[in-house]
Amino acid sequence: MFVDEDSTNIQQASSVNDGGGDDFQQQLQQQQQQQRRSSSQGANDPNYHRIPLPASTVTPVTPFSSDISEGDDLNNAKDAEAQKRLKTAQERRLKRIMVDYDEELDSRPWKEVLMEFLYGARSTFFQTEVYLRISLNDAGKRKGSFCLGFFSIMLVVLLCAILLSVLTHLQLVFMRLAESENGKIDLLVQPGGQFEMANSLNYSVFLDMFPTGVASYHSARVVFDSMSAFPAWGSPSNGCGAYADNITALWYPSSNLSAPDLVRNCVAGTRDCIEAHCSGVRSLPSTFVLLDAQREVRMGLGSGEWPTEPLGYGEAIVTRGIANELSLEIGSTLPIFGDVSYQLMEAYNTAGMADLGVAATGSSLLPYTSWPIATFNLTVRYIVSGGDEKFETDLSSIIVANFGDALSLTAQSLSPSLPDAQRAIFAGVSPNVCASRVYINLPPGNERESVYTHRDFSDIQRDLMQFSSVIFGVIGFNQVNIDTPILTYLDSVRFFSLFLGLIVSLILLALAFLSIVLIYSLLTVNIQGRTFELGIQRMLGFTKQNLTGLVFTNAMLFAIPAWGVGLAVGFGLYVLLRSTLSSALGVDIPLALSPDAVGFATLAGIGIPLVASIAPVMDVLTLSLPEALNSDRSKMTAVIYNIRGRKTGYVSFTMILLGLCFTAYGFVIYYLFPTALIDFNISLLFYIFFGILIAMLGGLVLLSINFERVVETAMCWIFLFWEQSSVFHLISKNLVAHRPRNRKTTLMYALSLGFILFITVAFNIQLTSIEYSSLMTLGGDARYQGSLQWEEFLVFDQLLHRGSIAPRVSRVTYLGNSILRILSITNISISSIGRYRTNTASMIAIPPNFYDVLDDNYLIIGSAAPSPYSLSESLYTIKGSSQVIMATSDKKSLDLQSFDDPFLLNVATVNPFTGNNWTQTRTVTSPYAWFDASPVVPMASLPQAVGRNVLMSFPSTIGRSGGAFRSIRDNRIGSFVMNVAESNLDNVTAELSQVRLRFSSDVSLTNIYSTKSTLSTATTIVNLFFIFTQIMAMVICFFALLSSMSTNVLEQSKEIGILRSIGMHKFPIYRLYTWEAFVLVISASLLGVIVGTVVAYSMMLQNSLLTQVPLKFQFPVFQLVTVLVVSMICSVLASYGPIAYLLNLPSITHILRRVM
Repeated sequence: MFVDEDSTNIQQASSVNDGGGDDFQQQLQQQQQQQRRSSSQGANDPNYHRIPLPASTVTPVTPFSSDISEGDDLNNAKDAEAQKRLKTAQERRLKRIMVDYDEELDSRPWKEVLMEFLYGARSTFFQTEVYLRISLNDAGKRKGSFCLGFFSIMLVVLLCAILLSVLTHLQLVFMRLAESENGKIDLLVQPGGQFEMANSLNYSVFLDMFPTGVASYHSARVVFDSMSAFPAWGSPSNGCGAYADNITALWYPSSNLSAPDLVRNCVAGTRDCIEAHCSGVRSLPSTFVLLDAQREVRMGLGSGEWPTEPLGYGEAIVTRGIANELSLEIGSTLPIFGDVSYQLMEAYNTAGMADLGVAATGSSLLPYTSWPIATFNLTVRYIVSGGDEKFETDLSSIIVANFGDALSLTAQSLSPSLPDAQRAIFAGVSPNVCASRVYINLPPGNERESVYTHRDFSDIQRDLMQFSSVIFGVIGFNQVNIDTPILTYLDSVRFFSLFLGLIVSLILLALAFLSIVLIYSLLTVNIQGRTFELGIQRMLGFTKQNLTGLVFTNAMLFAIPAWGVGLAVGFGLYVLLRSTLSSALGVDIPLALSPDAVGFATLAGIGIPLVASIAPVMDVLTLSLPEALNSDRSKMTAVIYNIRGRKTGYVSFTMILLGLCFTAYGFVIYYLFPTALIDFNISLLFYIFFGILIAMLGGLVLLSINFERVVETAMCWIFLFWEQSSVFHLISKNLVAHRPRNRKTTLMYALSLGFILFITVAFNIQLTSIEYSSLMTLGGDARYQGSLQWEEFLVFDQLLHRGSIAPRVSRVTYLGNSILRILSITNISISSIGRYRTNTASMIAIPPNFYDVLDDNYLIIGSAAPSPYSLSESLYTIKGSSQVIMATSDKKSLDLQSFDDPFLLNVATVNPFTGNNWTQTRTVTSPYAWFDASPVVPMASLPQAVGRNVLMSFPSTIGRSGGAFRSIRDNRIGSFVMNVAESNLDNVTAELSQVRLRFSSDVSLTNIYSTKSTLSTATTIVNLFFIFTQIMAMVICFFALLSSMSTNVLEQSKEIGILRSIGMHKFPIYRLYTWEAFVLVISASLLGVIVGTVVAYSMMLQNSLLTQVPLKFQFPVFQLVTVLVVSMICSVLASYGPIAYLLNLPSITHILRRVM
């Protein structure tokens, strides 16, 4: 430090001297003036740096005057004691002065500090070319380090570009899937609301109110359900083909009806006569749709596969399935007949063909017509295979004709007994007044896609609500029933979309973190390997600002090229992935990378090296010049002492970071979490949950680092107990000496492996949950689902038990429809005896063998009353006739304590025609069993939306239906559940499909094998994706391990030279560092496995709680084995290269003299 003595201290020091004090004071004053001049010059010169000097360099001024005679013994004798006292006092004063002046130098004015910083920044900027040349020279010498950093950044940029582009277009993919399943229909309007008894809509209102503008993209259809389509006239299978030239004869009895029962059933001019003539002909239940092709093309409803030309009068479009079933070809005549009175009742009223027939309907309010049946003769013009984007229902049974011909074509097809005058009036009615449905779309093109491609589902809802408000604010929301098919589908997949987006974000975050640690390690190793060179540069005039600029230039040297190459390669891979997804999903995905992906990839490519350079810059700024120039000693430091005084100022950045983290955690839990719950912001809620899990993962990793040395010691004894004693002890010593650097590698391996296990298990949990729910809904190997009348059920039951397919089906069961579907029943509820607590419910009848056939892997019984019979058989006993099976959630809700606790089963009924005569039937019931989960019938253990099902026997439904059922035959059958081998499934399905054609009920088949195949494909794709992610993470970890082992070996070059000098062979040295890397990796992997398993198991518990799906924890053994094998291979590769380079030097002298 500088010594600028003040005058007060000088006077105090000189007053001790009785003689020669004036000369001494003059000398000190002269020295003070000289040092002040030097100090002022240094303050004005920016190139002048004041360097505090150590105390040993300060030499006090002699207290003796120059004119004192050495020969004067008397004066020397007198002044000896005074001189001694003066010297001691002066040293004491000077020491105090030095301390005070050092504190003064540390508190410089802020302007001086700012000017010094700006001058250093300016100097650093103009020396960029010098930094670039030095960095290029260093990259040429250290090609491996340069490649590691380059590929690390390139991988992060590549994955960021691909994954975020796919994620950005994910909503577009879901929109296309929704359109393929539900049609390109944004809004579907049907009669409803306050006019739910209406038969049709007046489409003229839409035409008048919205002729142009954004709300003008609409079209109407007339839809006839439950029509019967017959084979083409002239087909061998059409027994009534003899009437092709005179279809009117089908309405009257004739000599062709030889059977007495057919003649008796043939009433002239009625449906019965037509059915009698064609009784032996196999008909196909179908839906007859009349639409406006031109308006639907304008609004973008449908795909390019559907014909766009208007159809001629009487022409039709049929699907390939109907054509094959009915032997139709282009030009064939297709006969259809059915009841059209419900959809066209407004036209019947206009033509005076409707009356209020009490005898016909039992009501004086509903209109009725005597001419409800129409027989259409259509000419097939097109046979199409696609077009599923045009209809919201199953395409296999649809026949299409022109909307403008709806009433004229129907008038021609009505009964011949209809008077011509009324027929003409009927034909002249506009079909606009009889629209069954009105379809409304957003303006086609980019405007429509921009609504559905929002990342947040609430934004899609908001935009669609604003659009619909423009229309229905005028028409009236309460007068129609509005459906949103695409929005409903997007709502069903929004959790998957959110979860997938969250997974991608977390993967990119993890890879970015690993890249930061890797680049930090590379830059740190670079600095540590060039300490001697940096010391020389400091001696040649490099300032600390110059060294800082050199470090950032070194990082940007591989970051910028890696960013460019990563974007280019990412775009190429994205194009390939886009082609695969487009062909697999049948959707059109944009070709270019999304702007968000490019932006975040740029941020990652440039930001990661900058963040990773902060710590190496701090190492450069604290670089000691003497230590850097010392090439005689090893750079390895096994023991570090850090001594701080009590009054020494010290800032703990660890405590600051922990304080910020706890503050952020408290803010999230105290404010953001309730906000997400109140606003029902699922996206924010997911991010909070996963953020907490990631924090838990990071905390466990940091906690496990404290056990690093214990685990390493255990791994040494487990795997290396057989090794030579000398090598074994050297491995232990190296692990201790390299612990600060190895800790980063351990942290990377533990965090990456734990993260991979966590994410893999998390995604597998979602897939398992979907699979479990799907298979639980099936209940068996195959399930036929529909709404069969009792006569139709008996046909199926006879075929399954005594028909040709009976030997191929092992077991069969069925269940009834929920009686809530009965028109006269308005509400069913269960309540406590005092009706203090009431829950809505659904009554379902089951047969005695129901739970004997279903897969019991999906049945979780909370508790059941003791009985010698099976679960479903017990309901058919005398006591069981008054008992039901219910969900555990209902037990908790009604506070039932035992099976003897009664509760009320309430059924509200009403006259379906008048809406009057409302009655309430209450039955005292007791529980037989409580289920936590059940196949086919949803049940739950916690109170929520699912699980409100009450199971009982078929006879019990009669007494508890409030008079809605007079017989068991009144209860429709909802589904069949069969156990059938996969090899027999095709034959069983084919025969059941032939039987299905006889009925009007729509029955669908779902089997476990196709469900498992679909889920297996999805699981394979997900596993491949995560294996790719694992490989990327392990490659980055390998880079870090390689850099760490390289530095460890090169820093110990002198130790390795000494080992070679005392006679150790090369092979033990190879084993020494290979085993060190192996123990390091295997220990870090073990810690990562433990951490990942704990976090994954926690997530599984949360998922089971939220979804009420009892999942079993599935440890990802395959991924774990893959990671461990790759880790072991990486440990050998990472250690062999550096040690081989060192041991292959020409001599031991070269090893000893190697300078870092």
